[in-house]
Amino acid sequence: MADLELVTQHIALLAHSSQHRPNDHQLPLSQWPRKVPLLGIDLPPPPERKNDAQVSAAQDITLTVKSLKPALTFTLAVQPTDSIQHIKAKLAAQPNAPPADSQRLLYKGKALADARLLKEYDIPQASTLNLVIKPGTTMPAPEQTHTRAAPSLDVHPPPPEPASPSLIPQVILSPTPAPARDGSRSPHRRTQSLTPVSLSLDGDTSFAAASDPPHHASTAPTTYHSTITSPEFWKKLHDFLQKEFTTREDASSAFEEFLVASKGELSITDIAKIRDTVGEFGMGGT
Repeated sequence: MADLELVTQHIALLAHSSQHRPNDHQLPLSQWPRKVPLLGIDLPPPPERKNDAQVSAAQDITLTVKSLKPALTFTLAVQPTDSIQHIKAKLAAQPNAPPADSQRLLYKGKALADARLLKEYDIPQASTLNLVIKPGTTMPAPEQTHTRAAPSLDVHPPPPEPASPSLIPQVILSPTPAPARDGSRSPHRRTQSLTPVSLSLDGDTSFAAASDPPHHASTAPTTYHSTITSPEFWKKLHDFLQKEFTTREDASSAFEEFLVASKGELSITDIAKIRDTVGEFGMGGT
């Protein structure tokens, strides 16, 4: 009640006051409250904004792509956000590179999926990727640089004098037997003798009678083929590589290199038996 009486008295005092101000009344500037003084603190300038080219160059990763069969080496500048399919397309644009659909990229023996990004595999800067080309791929012909020949003067030498009949040389071509893989002469191959050819300086060529008719090489299987197609041989090789390398990925990568290099001697059935025995499987079981 005391507060209510105080407010009532104050309102009555204001009502009897002689000062009446309009609704748009403003105080003069001299009666305005003073502003709080600001402290003079030196602020550092804002950092310069990098353009998109500098940011892209800072994120680029340089990769080296190598292929053993055929022996090829490529250098690519990619970004961590690039997909493996996009990297294959960049590689296919390089000279003498295989098409993107016939490429298979490996990193430490592990195949890289097309739909995944490069940063998902945690591949550092200046790394090396292994390139395996699918069998039956037609490689583009190597590019040849054509240089313009310098003009030259045609100088015709004088005609040669006829040679004496006693100075006509004779050349007899006779091949040597091909050595076997162990260094000895193969028992299944016989020496094929070619027809002796007599060459004269006047351009005439005469053929002598063949002393021995040619014989076709035997198609009997060799010990090398029997050993290279044996799953036990690859099992021993895989155990040896696991002892020599410190990590399983390095051993698997070395095993894949040996197997890819020997595919010319192996059939699809031989490869399937070897992978079932060893336990190393590539992309698609190849």
